[in-house]
Amino acid sequence: LYRYVLTISQSHYDEQGNFLGLSGVGTDIHEKKLSEIKLIESEEKFKTLANSVLTAIFIIQDDILQWINPETAHILEYSEEEIIGKPFYYFVHPDDVEAARLRADARQRGEDIINRYEARIITKNNIVKWIDFNVATILYNGRIAILGSASDISIRKKIELELKTSEEKFYKAFYSSPIPMTINTFRDGVYREVNEAACQTFGYVPEESIGRSIFELNIFADKEELQNYIHTLRTNEKVKDFHVTFKTKNGLLKDCIINSDVFVSSGETFVISSIIDITQLKRSAQIIYEQYKELQKINNDLIKTKEELTLRNIQLFEEKERFNRVLESINDAVIVTDRSAVILLVNNATCNLLNKEYDELIGKDIISILDLDCKQPVNFTFNTIIEILQQKSISNECILHVGNVSYNIELYVLPLKDQMNSITGTIVVLRDITQKKIIEEHIARTSKLESVGLLAAGIAHDFNNILTSIVGNLSLIKTRMNASSELYQHINDAEKASFKAKELTQQLLTFAKGGAPVKKVTSLSAMLKDIVTFVLRGSGIESKFIIDDNLYNVEVDEGQISQVIQNIVINAREAMNDHGLLKVYALNVNEDDPIKAIIGNDKYIRISIEDNGPGIQNENIEKIFDPYYTTKPHGTGLGLTVVYSIIKQHGGYIFVDSQPGKGTCFDIYLKATEKKVETIDENGNEISFIGKGRVLVLEDDENIQFILRTMLEELGYEVDISCDGDEAYKKYLVAKESDQHYSFAIMDLTIPGKKGGKDTITQIRKFDNEFKVIVSSGYSNDPVMSNYKDYGFNGILPKPYRFEELKQIIAAISN
Repeated sequence: LYRYVLTISQSHYDEQGNFLGLSGVGTDIHEKKLSEIKLIESEEKFKTLANSVLTAIFIIQDDILQWINPETAHILEYSEEEIIGKPFYYFVHPDDVEAARLRADARQRGEDIINRYEARIITKNNIVKWIDFNVATILYNGRIAILGSASDISIRKKIELELKTSEEKFYKAFYSSPIPMTINTFRDGVYREVNEAACQTFGYVPEESIGRSIFELNIFADKEELQNYIHTLRTNEKVKDFHVTFKTKNGLLKDCIINSDVFVSSGETFVISSIIDITQLKRSAQIIYEQYKELQKINNDLIKTKEELTLRNIQLFEEKERFNRVLESINDAVIVTDRSAVILLVNNATCNLLNKEYDELIGKDIISILDLDCKQPVNFTFNTIIEILQQKSISNECILHVGNVSYNIELYVLPLKDQMNSITGTIVVLRDITQKKIIEEHIARTSKLESVGLLAAGIAHDFNNILTSIVGNLSLIKTRMNASSELYQHINDAEKASFKAKELTQQLLTFAKGGAPVKKVTSLSAMLKDIVTFVLRGSGIESKFIIDDNLYNVEVDEGQISQVIQNIVINAREAMNDHGLLKVYALNVNEDDPIKAIIGNDKYIRISIEDNGPGIQNENIEKIFDPYYTTKPHGTGLGLTVVYSIIKQHGGYIFVDSQPGKGTCFDIYLKATEKKVETIDENGNEISFIGKGRVLVLEDDENIQFILRTMLEELGYEVDISCDGDEAYKKYLVAKESDQHYSFAIMDLTIPGKKGGKDTITQIRKFDNEFKVIVSSGYSNDPVMSNYKDYGFNGILPKPYRFEELKQIIAAISN
């Protein structure tokens, strides 16, 4: 055992200085010493703890910072030596200093004051931070002091500000929106917010609706619709394009579309809804609405594209500092000028192209250096460049003359900008495309037809899908109208115009490659007169028609044969220079016609188009059907190639007879048919029957799904729709195995990214040749459409189609 003792002693000596001994007293200080040790250990523990936490801890006495932990220095971005001994308000934001000092003085006086508050500080790097302070009064070295902790809440403050700004924007958009919008509680449907548009639509002022529920206002006219709406909302937490009938304050009924989403705010669940009044447009607005949504998607895509272009421009600016490093690696000639078109920098490719040394170019005006003949004149004055480059960069094709040598070049002029986005000069790029031009001309001539074909097929398919929805809706409307009404005639005219557009898509396909013909029985008499009259309209050419009264019918693709006649008549018009006489014959081939030696006893008709123009030179006759052969300055050389291709695909013959100075005659022979021309009753009453059973539909376009379902249900069928061939095939198998067979199926030929009708019918035909399947497509040039039986289909339904055409093909396969 031990004890702490405080001793005081004194030495004693004799007169000679000899040590005699010690005398002293001792005091027991054991308890006091242990207390001092514990206090020191406690202080060390406090400092160890304070130094290890990520919260700033500090002691202030007489406004002076006496002690801090490392996190305090980290938040203030000062060293400990720079902080200790300074007044605490030295680090406080000027706007918060007065309040901070008043609180500190009051606390040191012992007054009751809040311990927790938020304030701003300024760091050594002049950064403003929001801090959450928590302080208390303590004794430090025997005197009153302030012990505080602090946490950086700058990020939280920023989030709170952004949230507040976001809410302000939301409510500004909500109240200013021209679309009626409401916010209700999710639990009981009480209105919390309504905008002006909603008040105008339903006739209530805000005070009459806010605080009351949808049940109290009784705005849902149909209770079943209300229950379905609530069920859908609670199941999916959203409602999309829900058709509902609302009742206004005055009792008026309005057909509307409501879209609702569930969201949580301040711990409470709400429903925000937007409402579209479609009372006047309910029957026709579906098509317009879907097209509007498609335009919205296109607009978003354009905005996205614009944002991507903006980002690329920013990236281009960031690459400016590295420009000199990569300049010499560029094979194109690059010239950098100032705002006065004086050359500042060139690369080696420029020197090689212009055959000049580097020093011969630097400091020279670019106009004096470049000898250019361009498709579009180029002026290198700064004002002209600024006007153009503010909107877009300059590009041009030019001939560059260097001495006695000429080069085909692509010229690009790009803006050179400073950090303020002001144009300070230009970057001129000269790309030698002499060899490229030679190669491109060769490639263009060999690939042009294929490119046009792909483009035309895509346009025709998409256009035909749109037309299917339009024509289908129009034909359905006609079935519900009195044929003698004036509106019926307008609908009828719109339907006919839509089918004119269908003919346009077929002409696109025909121009491209002819396409596989989709044949039907046709009489060419009226077609010939219409096409010739149309092409010659506005010219001084007289037309004369010689047509057999009992002209045989033919089985042809009307759109393709129209293109044949049109191409030949256009050539005749251009050859006759808009004056002269054009004779058009349409005759049944008799026994005296020389063609009989080729066709034998089969019946044919002959179409002859005879002009009195300058004729074709003998040496050119053999070339007129060759691709790209033309004698016109701006001709493509494709017109007669397409004509020849179409006639061959129809199993026909074409001959040309021409004498220079007298004119040209084209003779076309097409095989006749004894089949009757099918006609469609415009009133839609030609076929009347009631369908029975279920129909399997494979179609991915929502508009066509809607109109086809409506048509089939109108006929009495139940409709089962699939968007994917695999799904359709599974449904077919399930129905077959459960002995609940489908009556027939209608399948879209192709489904982008998925299995279409062509592959699905192949699966079915492996074990079932009796199931009736109709193929439908906007790709009217697909071989399947012209030879559908070879692929296992029982009928075709080319898009677009009328209601009556659908009934006809169903009746045909049913019989």
